[in-house]
Amino acid sequence: MWLLLIFLLFFTSPILFAVIFCVAGPPSAMRFLRNHTLYLLCQFGVKLGSIFLKLFDRMAIVWHTSMSYLMSSFPKARIQFAVHEPTSTYHPAILITGTSSGIGHDAALAFASRGYTVFAVVRREEDGEKVRNDFQELLKPSTITSNPWQRSRLDSIVNELWKKYSKCNTIYSLEPRDSDDEEPAESTASATGKLSINTDGLRNRKTRLDSSKETSSDKKSIKSDAKHPKIWDILFQTPTYPQLLSRAGKVIPVIMDVTDDESVDRALDEIQAQLTLLKVPFVALINNAGVSAPGPMETANPDFIDKSFAVNYLGPLRLTQKVLPWLRQNQGRVINVSSIMSWLIGPGFGVYCSSKAALTVASRSWRYELASFGVSLSVIEPGLTKTSIWNKLSNELQLHHTQINQIRLPPPLVPQSPSTPVVESDPSKIYGSMYQQIRANHELFPFMALPTDHVVEALVHSITSQFPKGTYRVGWDARLLSIATWILSEDVVDWLCRVIGIVSEN
Repeated sequence: MWLLLIFLLFFTSPILFAVIFCVAGPPSAMRFLRNHTLYLLCQFGVKLGSIFLKLFDRMAIVWHTSMSYLMSSFPKARIQFAVHEPTSTYHPAILITGTSSGIGHDAALAFASRGYTVFAVVRREEDGEKVRNDFQELLKPSTITSNPWQRSRLDSIVNELWKKYSKCNTIYSLEPRDSDDEEPAESTASATGKLSINTDGLRNRKTRLDSSKETSSDKKSIKSDAKHPKIWDILFQTPTYPQLLSRAGKVIPVIMDVTDDESVDRALDEIQAQLTLLKVPFVALINNAGVSAPGPMETANPDFIDKSFAVNYLGPLRLTQKVLPWLRQNQGRVINVSSIMSWLIGPGFGVYCSSKAALTVASRSWRYELASFGVSLSVIEPGLTKTSIWNKLSNELQLHHTQINQIRLPPPLVPQSPSTPVVESDPSKIYGSMYQQIRANHELFPFMALPTDHVVEALVHSITSQFPKGTYRVGWDARLLSIATWILSEDVVDWLCRVIGIVSEN
């Protein structure tokens, strides 16, 4: 589809060039031809790079899973985490923040399409309705078979083969038991007063029974009567529309401001009521909400810094603390969406980089603490990604520049020597070139950004894999620059900033 669109654009370019040449003259026509050709080349390169990146990511995941499975047989090996796999009758719950657009929006659609009950956190009701309506569009008979987020047949086959030949007892079997094997459902309240649901029909994690001491009742208690589909049926049998519809989950919008404790408490009470009503466990939290914070550090006022840290760091931290009893009860997952700018530091984004670095460092420390409870914590570090943050960045950059123009610094208290050159003290003039270069890069970077499905695939793996990674670096820029900065240290960043023109050559 993308290749066809690019071909059509190439085909119509001569016509547009001729029209502009006749109407606006040769200079405008040449500018159009140069910019249009550059745009097409960028789009073609991004699409081609995206295809190869998906293949590379799949091979990297296979290598990571193979090595993790091999290492699991060693003494003191890494923990194998429980997997909550949705079925047609079982739809575990996930909470995702920042779902109004971009990565969070597509992640909500992806997990709901795969069978999860998604609590989509938004700040406005109209944004919540948009997410729910977008998911309903994917469930229509004309679109459900072409839903890009639903589980593919290849994934289903790999999952069934893993269940059949894996000897690990750490994967939850989410298929319901037959009526004669069902145990009475119990729903109790934990010490915190939050919901604690007994996961009926699940194989308990790390179940080890001595075969010589097994009785018939013991065998019956751990027996799984679920009839898993055969590989042949998955490969050649086309599911019907009711079957596809039963496998899908649902999207439940939730109004929440992650920086307001009262708003968070109200939203969690609503989620708890929904979990009790639906009788599903809460298995994952994805902290995706974030704000960009452009501007030099010298002129960043305290309110600007506090807001950035409240959304990018303190919000995810407090929300995770509140839902951790649910996740510990069900051995769930925590995923924090950070950025490559947590370690790829550049001028003009000091506040944003420091807030994301705080989130990344806290997550890596917290990951070791939660692993002993069977709770996995992963960090996603996307590179350039096509999201609405670019539009927000433009508005925030303009607002910050306007505030700088209103700043009038007092004259220096220390007198200058007559031989010392005059130093400019007006912030609008000192950082004017930096703002212009950031704005110019902001107009170019969206054309080089990758689609959000790369980040969504990393999120899916972090929740559905027995061996989730601690850190996911998504994108060619994230992978290559991490290697470059590790080998060549900070000189690479300094050189890139000079090449781009953000900092002075002096």
